[in-house]
Amino acid sequence: MNYSEFEKEAESRGSQKKVERKYGFFPKMEDGATIYARFLVDRAFFSSNAAVLRAHTNVKATFNGKERFITVKCLREHVTDSFDTCPFCYNAFDSSISKDSPDKISKPSNVTELPLLIYETTDDGKVEVKPVVWERKISSKSDILKELRDLMDENELDSLTELLVAIKRNGTRLDTKYTINAAGTAKQNKPEFAFRQDVAEDAFKDFDPVTRLFVKDSNEMKNYIITGEFPSKAKSQETEEEVEEVKEQVKEETTETFERPARTARSF
Repeated sequence: MNYSEFEKEAESRGSQKKVERKYGFFPKMEDGATIYARFLVDRAFFSSNAAVLRAHTNVKATFNGKERFITVKCLREHVTDSFDTCPFCYNAFDSSISKDSPDKISKPSNVTELPLLIYETTDDGKVEVKPVVWERKISSKSDILKELRDLMDENELDSLTELLVAIKRNGTRLDTKYTINAAGTAKQNKPEFAFRQDVAEDAFKDFDPVTRLFVKDSNEMKNYIITGEFPSKAKSQETEEEVEEVKEQVKEETTETFERPARTARSF
């Protein structure tokens, strides 16, 4: 299945309808904190269309009167496509708009939406298993997919579900980095840290990374650039309730807050 077919299939599943979501989002971690987890990906994932998605991150949107940062799917399927194909790209690469202007849309980034199980220890010592999705940007300086492939190679695995890992956060805000290493043998062998196939299948049976992005058409993007808002009828891949949970970590680590001045109309 090529990318276009993959996208159409995602949209055809009624993505605009409110559906029950059985997974959460990767939790906010304090500097120095560690979370134990199992990534739900195998070798086939890395060569699939689902592994790397092209999107504009940190786009401000208002839901229920509250501002949130969302990730919007880029309309250019290939880097060679014309900027006119995607109004957000046209804006992002327009040199007449200052890079510090609130009117500036972020240039498209490669992102990945990773399903995983995290193991959280409660105050009474019990271990709870929670299915979550972790959105990460991919760049030459930070490539989580390469890190995960290396872990599989080092441990001679076909699937990362077989490996309990320790995810540690180092630093704050723009200086944040995450390290991912195999957990110690003692942790690996504890029953409470075992792979829970029942939890994984229940939460991610129909999981499609493409549906994690907000899908806006060209007219909706143009409306946003001119007015600072998406049309009220704009279609999104998330329900308003879901937006309340997501992107807080991205906001803290990759953006600075600003007030948006009055918009002026721009031609396309």
